[in-house]
Amino acid sequence: MADDDDHEGKTFKITDEVLKDYANAKLPRFQEGLRGNLEYAQLGSGEQLAPGKPDLYLPAKNLQTLFGTFSTDLHARFESAVALMSKFSQDLLDVDLLLDEAEKDADSIAVPTLSEDLKNILTAKAP
Repeated sequence: MADDDDHEGKTFKITDEVLKDYANAKLPRFQEGLRGNLEYAQLGSGEQLAPGKPDLYLPAKNLQTLFGTFSTDLHARFESAVALMSKFSQDLLDVDLLLDEAEKDADSIAVPTLSEDLKNILTAKAP
């Protein structure tokens, strides 16, 4: 498969391989990269913004407090995104399974049966 950048502004065909690649490789690799990043791991852990003693100067103390709140919130939002990616990976695998099952079902439908089903759908009366 070509790089994702090759698909900008173009039609992108979703295949079994694409679904499995995102579910099993790309999304987990992103999650692992994020969790393995030292700066990310320390985000929200009370890191000091500037050297010295911010408690001695009220604006510095306020800035440190606001930065602490920001970094904690940012870390929480990243963690939510990582959790959603895990669910999305599973959803992609579920879609792949459903498409496989639909393909198998489609192969087993005979033309007369399909024709009869379409006729019943088109002539069905609303309740």
